[in-house]
Amino acid sequence: GILNIITKRDKKVGLNGSVSLGAGTRDKYNGSLNLNMKNNKWNVFLNSSFRLNRRYNRTTNERVNEGTYGYFKSEEESIREFNGFFNSIGAEYTFNDRNTLMLTQNINKMEWGGNGFSNYNVYVSPEIIDSTQRRSSYNVGGPISTSTALNYKHKFAKPKQELTADATFAKTWVDRTQEYETYILNGDGSQRRSTIYQKAPGSGTNSSLNLQADFTTPFLTKNGKLDAGYKSQLLWFESTNNATIDSGNGTQVDYTLLNNYNYTQQTHAGYLNYSDQVGKWSYQGGLRLEYSYYEGTALNLMGKTYTNEFLNLFPSAFLSYKIAESQSIFLSYTRRINRPHFMQLMPYVDLSNPQDTSMGNPDLEPEFINNVELNYSKNFKGGHNFIASAYYQYTENMIERYRRFYSDGTTFTQPQNLNKGITYGMELIGKTQILPIWDATLSFNFFQNE
Repeated sequence: GILNIITKRDKKVGLNGSVSLGAGTRDKYNGSLNLNMKNNKWNVFLNSSFRLNRRYNRTTNERVNEGTYGYFKSEEESIREFNGFFNSIGAEYTFNDRNTLMLTQNINKMEWGGNGFSNYNVYVSPEIIDSTQRRSSYNVGGPISTSTALNYKHKFAKPKQELTADATFAKTWVDRTQEYETYILNGDGSQRRSTIYQKAPGSGTNSSLNLQADFTTPFLTKNGKLDAGYKSQLLWFESTNNATIDSGNGTQVDYTLLNNYNYTQQTHAGYLNYSDQVGKWSYQGGLRLEYSYYEGTALNLMGKTYTNEFLNLFPSAFLSYKIAESQSIFLSYTRRINRPHFMQLMPYVDLSNPQDTSMGNPDLEPEFINNVELNYSKNFKGGHNFIASAYYQYTENMIERYRRFYSDGTTFTQPQNLNKGITYGMELIGKTQILPIWDATLSFNFFQNE
């Protein structure tokens, strides 16, 4: 995945720092060190932290198929570890009151892993087991990632007019190992077939380049403001999984787990936004033009290539009216995009749960979300307030997990694009200040999904 590390900078002159340590139940520990040194021109900072996190999981699933009898039960226990070591160092240089440049470098190392076992029973009647599949699993691995960010800010002589520019390059290297040992037993406990041994060592890289520039300035009127900007995001992803299987006839390539997938994505967008206030009215309107291109190649599927390309406009509009000093009404419309992440796109079969296998879908298209909201707010004396909202949301190409059921009780899940989704409703929120040190919030949300 993409690690978004938020760095902390102290504005106080001199050398400042802090140290923290934490501990939680069931093997959870964390700590951090933050140092900051500042003078009139330079601000240098260092952040370093670690996390050790172990999680325990126990799950039981039971299902009965209607029509023809079929009863299935699975039990799973596992221990998972999520450990990490995160470091960032940066320096900010102030040329003068109007120009600032900052460089930040992150280096992070994470480790994921764990082990577990599962039992999957198939019954021919409520009391008689037809077969049992027992599986033990072991996996370990994790990423090493680096990112370099350069940020520039320029304040013009005109008040409230400024330009910012940002460039970030990040790269992640991942190595992992997965091992499975599976026994198939008859109802009486005797072994039905030879033990199956599966290994899936894998590796991958994930690189991204983000370029962004934003400009804001007062415009036309006293309260008018114009914002404009451009952003490009380039992503390169490679994943390789060299899986093998031994079911009693020697080690062979496991084509059900074999994976070699390359994926690229580029997104370019420009936007304009204007806002103003006239008397009791405030309004804002914006438009973003965005071009996106996706391409994925599954080398183990005869080099099949999946592509998608989109050019879209995303308008937004906001209007508000101040009824009285303590009352306002708001009306808004926005169009947004929700892109599938690369794990949803990868044509890689996940067999970690034999009862419910799953796979990504490289043909997924993004969701396009149109949202309209009408809000009313009122503030009362003593810190009390009330908000009422009515909303309507129309989603094109809605992404949902689509599950298929098979006669042997197993299921297969894959994300799919639905035709559309509609959600509408009303939300009521009330806050009351009971005492100066005690407040309470009550909310109701009535909605309908189609």
